[in-house]
Amino acid sequence: MRAVRLLAAVSLLVVVAPAMAAKDKPASLLATADLDPVLVLPPPPLPGSAQATADLAELHAVERLRTPTEQAAAELEGETKNATIFADVLGPRFDLATLPATARLMAMVRATEKAVVDRGKDEFRRPRPYMVDPTLTPCKRNEDPLSSYPSGHTTMAFSMAAVLAR
Repeated sequence: MRAVRLLAAVSLLVVVAPAMAAKDKPASLLATADLDPVLVLPPPPLPGSAQATADLAELHAVERLRTPTEQAAAELEGETKNATIFADVLGPRFDLATLPATARLMAMVRATEKAVVDRGKDEFRRPRPYMVDPTLTPCKRNEDPLSSYPSGHTTMAFSMAAVLAR
């Protein structure tokens, strides 16, 4: 049921976003009350649970195997919070500086998903992995150590990809 509600919310975003961009509406496509993350997302794994332990083990494995090139790419991805994350895939003509309507639309999508994600982060307050296991060495330490879930970058990428694909 939660997955259905999340899918419905994303579908609404995909259908409404293009029409909203053309009319210069407010920056967010959903009001805060439109989507309650607690109703559509499962809670994060409990501290010390098998899933939480597996998550940490996977992070250690990634850390051991990552190359300097992969780390640099991850650092860049961590800093990029707009649709330019798709530039390599979409090609050189995908330049937000030359696509003002697309840039506005993507800014609205970003504002909308960020508001929803921030609400979820405030609700769940899941510690960042490096807070749970100080032996981890992340590419970057977030300014809010209790903001690990839901993933902002995953939500941003999925939301923007869904709108761009449409």
